[in-house]
Amino acid sequence: MSSTIPESIRELAAGYALGALTPAETAAFEAALARSPELAREVAEYREVNALLARGVAGEPSPLVKARMFQRIGQEKEVALRPGRRWLAPVLGLAAAAAAVWGLSLDRRVRALTDQLGRRDVKLVAVEAQLSQRELTINTLLTAEADLKVVQLTTSGTGAPGIQFFWNRRSNMGVLHAFRLPQTAKGKVYQLWLIRGGKPYPSATFTAEYDGHALVQAFALPEGAGFEAVAVTIEPEGGSTTPTMPIVLLGKV
Repeated sequence: MSSTIPESIRELAAGYALGALTPAETAAFEAALARSPELAREVAEYREVNALLARGVAGEPSPLVKARMFQRIGQEKEVALRPGRRWLAPVLGLAAAAAAVWGLSLDRRVRALTDQLGRRDVKLVAVEAQLSQRELTINTLLTAEADLKVVQLTTSGTGAPGIQFFWNRRSNMGVLHAFRLPQTAKGKVYQLWLIRGGKPYPSATFTAEYDGHALVQAFALPEGAGFEAVAVTIEPEGGSTTPTMPIVLLGKV
C-alpha cells in the first residue's frame, strides 16, 4: 500500500467492498481510491472473496489473490478495535466464512483426488492382470516348440463354426481360439472336454462375442497322459462334471 494513504483510510477497504461505510467514510475512501491503484486492487480482492461467498460456491479466490491476502495478514500490525465501526462484524464474518470455504474446497479436492487414485489403482491392477495372462498365453505357444499340438475342432455345414485348440504338451497348458461361433442362450456356456480312453474330462468354459470369436487364454489342462480327442458341448453356466448336451464340435488329436 502506498505510504501516502493514511492507515485510517486503509482500514476502510473491507467495509467499502461490503458497502457498509457511512456516507462520510465512503467519500473519504473514494477520494483516496481515485489516486491509489493498490487500494483499488485491495478492494477488488475483498469483492472477489465476497462474491464467492454470496454464490455459496465451495471455490477459492485466485492464487494471486490468496497470496496477497496471506502476505497482508502477515504484515498487518495489531490495531485496537475502534467503537462505532459497524462494518467490522461483517468483515470478521467474511474472513471466517472465507476460511471455511477454503477448508471445504480443500477437503473436497482431497477426497476427489483420493477417489481418482483409487479408481486408477483398480484399473492398473486389471491391466497388469491382462498383461500377465497375455504373456502366459504367448509363452504357452512359444515355449512348446516340438511339443505344441494344434487340434482343429469342426462340424459339418457351410460357414460352420470352428475352433483351434493349442496344446503345449510340455507344460500341459492349452489355448483356445474360436470363430463363427453362435452365441449361447442365457445361462448357457460352451465347455471344452478332453477325451482319454473314451472318457471325457471337463476343462475350460467360455462364451462367444457378438462376432462369433472367442479366445480362452492359457489355462491348465487335466493331469494325466495324452488325449485322443477334444470336444465342445453347451452346458449350464459354471460348467458340468460330465457332458449333459450333445457334442457340437469335435477334433481328433
